[in-house]
Amino acid sequence: MQSMVDKVISRLEPFKGTGAVVNLVDMFACLTSDVICQYAFAAPYGYLDQQEFAPYWHKAVMKASENSHFFNHFPWIDAGLRMLPPSVVRKTAPQLASLLNLGDVSLSVLRADAETKRTHR
Repeated sequence: MQSMVDKVISRLEPFKGTGAVVNLVDMFACLTSDVICQYAFAAPYGYLDQQEFAPYWHKAVMKASENSHFFNHFPWIDAGLRMLPPSVVRKTAPQLASLLNLGDVSLSVLRADAETKRTHR
């Protein structure tokens, strides 16, 4: 976690004294996501490394949160969206693509962990 906080500080240093505006909401969303991914999956997703602190990420998470109630009542829509080819999702809804990518990464890490535990019994 310390290395991620150090990365935030190093990313903010160039703005010191310039009067430039930095979106701290996006910065903290990236920091939080990377810290959670580091602890949960042993690898940060890399949002802190992205330009302008990945402004799409916070918006995507907030939109997913807003739509979760809707998708609970109409799960077939969520299933249909997940069947779309990734290239179509990236072109039509880049924010959604980042969430789906994170979900895929999370599932692959969890499956690998389960396989490791199963083979080491």
